[in-house]
Amino acid sequence: MTWRGRLERRDLGTGVWVLHTTDGTVALYGDVPGELDGKAVVVTGKAVDGMGIGMTGDAMVQVDQVKPVEGS
Repeated sequence: MTWRGRLERRDLGTGVWVLHTTDGTVALYGDVPGELDGKAVVVTGKAVDGMGIGMTGDAMVQVDQVKPVEGS
């Protein structure tokens, strides 16, 4: 699956990556490049069930790849 939105690093506990989409927020788990914090990105991965430590809601994604949106 693919998600688009703005990437944010939250300093909660050990830290969590959050993607702000038009449908809400999605917690990201896996390798996320730190230099993309605050940028518009495209995330590919797999939606997973459960609840993480990020307290961002129910939507969670196991990340395969994060790429910047061209021109952002």
